[in-house]
Amino acid sequence: SPSSTCTSPLLSCQQGRPAASRARLSCTGCCGAAASRGWAVRCNGSSASEGESRLAVLYKCGEPLLKDSYCAPWVQVQSGVDGTNFLKMTIRIPAVQASQYLRLRGTNMPPAVPYETDANGNPLADVFIRGYAEDALAALVGGEVPAGAIPGVSFSGRDHAVAFAKVDYELLESPIASGLVPLGGFQRWETQRGCLYKCAFCQWPGGIDGMHRIARRRIEIESELFAGSGTEEIAIQDPIFNSDPHDWLAPLVALEQHGYRGRLSMQLRPETFTGVEDFLRLSLAHRCKLEFGLQTIHREEMEVIQRNNNLGKCREVFARLRDAGAFVEITLIYGLPNQTLDSFRRSVDFALEHATSVRAFPLLLLRGTPLHGRQRELGLVEDDSVI
Repeated sequence: SPSSTCTSPLLSCQQGRPAASRARLSCTGCCGAAASRGWAVRCNGSSASEGESRLAVLYKCGEPLLKDSYCAPWVQVQSGVDGTNFLKMTIRIPAVQASQYLRLRGTNMPPAVPYETDANGNPLADVFIRGYAEDALAALVGGEVPAGAIPGVSFSGRDHAVAFAKVDYELLESPIASGLVPLGGFQRWETQRGCLYKCAFCQWPGGIDGMHRIARRRIEIESELFAGSGTEEIAIQDPIFNSDPHDWLAPLVALEQHGYRGRLSMQLRPETFTGVEDFLRLSLAHRCKLEFGLQTIHREEMEVIQRNNNLGKCREVFARLRDAGAFVEITLIYGLPNQTLDSFRRSVDFALEHATSVRAFPLLLLRGTPLHGRQRELGLVEDDSVI
């Protein structure tokens, strides 16, 4: 089933996601956790998505369908085949009036671990991996390398890892070509890792070991699979898709050559949007949503968040794309240091003048970012109130 439904006495919301995705629904509900896991939640025409506060999701979606109070205690049952003992839990969902899709999963904890949570009810982790975890996690689970010798791995209650877990980009296995991710519908695509920029609000700054493109052969294989599988939409996950102004069109050219006919979305910088005419000559150009995260147009706000925009180049690129009928989306951040209501309005006016679509997001103080470290100095106050 491509979706699951949560209902409350006042509201209902559908947790929209492609059939290929692997949602996790536990006994604590789905709507309340959806935004934190990056799922889109549509509720009565409005939407809640990744980054929104729990209060905002609750306001839009209402109470989740599944609650701990609906979960009966585990009882022991014996297999009638070989006498093996199993544990069974019965979950009773009240007031069911129509067919509903539920996906249940087990706990995050291994057996015999005490049920420990933080103040928000999240299970406490025992092991942390700092960096790109594919190889480090495999080494940890495989047990062939002492855990203390794996770069990037640290344990709860001990000093955090100083080194980052890294991967060999040439040998990195494709989850698409390997069949781990079912094809078709909506897909997320990675063509590079890391970011050349150092925005103070972002957890990507500089990347773990710089910016690396995924192996060209893998991009070619994945492009062909997307084109031949009826994939309808691809969201490119790169922090900035056109970070490399000399070769950023290569993945799009590969998709075009293999006959991809679906839609795409990606984040870009106007300053490195070279080859505008080459992009517009691609037949898929008019099926792309081009998102430009300007955040603000004011120098005093740019300096604090370390996100400098060349407004002259922005105007030039936006004008050419809009004239050609391309879909340009500009995103802004509100709640920035030095920002006023008037300055935010002027940023909105600029975006409305140059974009097909405009979206604004609240400033999030993500742990480990420069802005999070300067929270007290800058007088930044976090507030989950619904605006």
